[in-house]
Amino acid sequence: MCSTVPLCYTPCIAYDRALMLRRYRHRRGPYAVAEPSRTGSLVRKLVWYAVFLLLLYWVGSWVVGWFGGGSSVQSRSVSLTVEESSGVNVSFDGGLLQQAETGVKLHPGDRIVTTGGTATLDFFDGSRMRLDEQSDLMIRESEQGTETSSYDVQLDKGALWLRTPPEASFSGSVVRTTQTSAFTLTFPSDTEAVVEQDGIIVFSADGAGVSMLLGDRDESIIIGEGQQIRFPDSAAITGDPLRFRSAINPLAVQRAFVEDARKLSAMNAPTTADAADGTLDLLTVRSPQQDAVVEGRTVLIEGSVDGRVDRVRVNGYLATIDRETNNFRQELSLREGETTTTIRIEALDARGLALTETTRTVRTDTSTTTATIPDAARPSITAPAPTGTTYRTQAEEIVIRGTAPAGTEQIFVNDYQLQLFAPGNPTWSYLAKTTLGNLVPGRNVFNVYAVDGAGNRSTAATITILFEEGTEGVVAGEAPDTSSDPAAQAPVLSESDLPVNDPLLPNSVAVSAPQAGSTYTATGTGFLLEGTTSKQTASVWVNGYRLQLYRPGATFWNYIASAALGTLKEGTNTYRIVARNAEHQILDTFTYTVEYQP
Repeated sequence: MCSTVPLCYTPCIAYDRALMLRRYRHRRGPYAVAEPSRTGSLVRKLVWYAVFLLLLYWVGSWVVGWFGGGSSVQSRSVSLTVEESSGVNVSFDGGLLQQAETGVKLHPGDRIVTTGGTATLDFFDGSRMRLDEQSDLMIRESEQGTETSSYDVQLDKGALWLRTPPEASFSGSVVRTTQTSAFTLTFPSDTEAVVEQDGIIVFSADGAGVSMLLGDRDESIIIGEGQQIRFPDSAAITGDPLRFRSAINPLAVQRAFVEDARKLSAMNAPTTADAADGTLDLLTVRSPQQDAVVEGRTVLIEGSVDGRVDRVRVNGYLATIDRETNNFRQELSLREGETTTTIRIEALDARGLALTETTRTVRTDTSTTTATIPDAARPSITAPAPTGTTYRTQAEEIVIRGTAPAGTEQIFVNDYQLQLFAPGNPTWSYLAKTTLGNLVPGRNVFNVYAVDGAGNRSTAATITILFEEGTEGVVAGEAPDTSSDPAAQAPVLSESDLPVNDPLLPNSVAVSAPQAGSTYTATGTGFLLEGTTSKQTASVWVNGYRLQLYRPGATFWNYIASAALGTLKEGTNTYRIVARNAEHQILDTFTYTVEYQP
């Protein structure tokens, strides 16, 4: 019987019974189970809404970012100014070099190469860089954000001068970096510095100073305001790198590259002159008038300045400014034997840049004579050494002190009136400092005069300060006994006593400033002669004079050519530079010719 039943019969019966049972139960109503929870459903909806909103936000941000709108960080161009177009080239985004033009906008990846010319870069925050000749720089980054901004450049060759703006002039924080093959520098606000391949000179900087990260080291070092650091070989520095840090070489300020950068930066300051009376918007000089005739040996300079002016400099001296009225005054002593004196008055901003300047020429009335106080009533010098002595120091600032005779109304040091000296004071003091410009390498002579109430001036009390290498102390003079001073008795080495041989390292000495090459035409009062030499150099000589501040092993040297110092005369000047090794043998010689027309 079973054999006649179809094969699907048994499962079909089971299926029909299950279906009938389901229908039967349906007819009886639903099962008595618990009410479904609404909480789980609500949570699932919220999760789906959150996912949807996140997805929508991501897509919207991507779309907005694609079209460049609403971004918190934006790329900013760098403006290029070409000072000498024949020697400045630019490469856009790694392309071929081509002649650069003023006004070109540069972006990350662009490169500037200077050969015979110089160029200036202006950044979005007001920072300015000036590239020296023979320099190679690439812009790595320039981005401005709502809260944080940054720019980064890479200096592969040469030197650059940098000035960053004061902190209050730009909203938000700015990270300013410059990279070389050996280190990375981070600059604070209100910085002025010169960056080269072997180090940095920091003229000014907010806070602690400029941060320097060497190679792959983990910790940065700080180069503060008024300091410099130069590495003999930055690729192989071991030990503490701060041992190479020192105070600024005073000659660094006189470099033609630095002076030109400062002048060009100051040219953008607005100045308006009235040719009729010399009155300026920023600076007004009330006295003396042009070509005024002065009686006696002193002249008073008075005037007023605009609120934008931070300081006033008169013939290199800082004048006293009354901040309630913005009036300034400064008294100068006229030099013996000079019938005509030119007075230069400069208005400076907070960074020390000249906003504007004017001059006055005064003439001395030779028909009237002023009595001279007897020598017994002249001032005396008590420190750092007595009157009439010569004192050697390597300190970059030194205080000269002394006593004043009874009845003294004023004290003058050279042509500068001491501002803090009050009539009747028994003592006086004067600060000589490299950064003030009244202490320079070599010989510094300070003549101190006392002036009484009638305008009579004493004869001078004199001290000579030698700012040079050597033993600190008195080296010559009338008052002290120098017989026990070994520095005073040490024989002076003359180049005529040194070996004469063929150069051992030909072409290792060169001149880089004020103009590379072997000739130059000069004007003004002087210039800084700068150049390079080999690491084997132990001493550098210019026209038979050994450079006192040159350090053995340094690859750079400099020399002051000045009419006032007698190292520059009208007409043709020939400078013979000789580099010698530790055995005084000649490594190389170089001749530089200057035509000087003052």
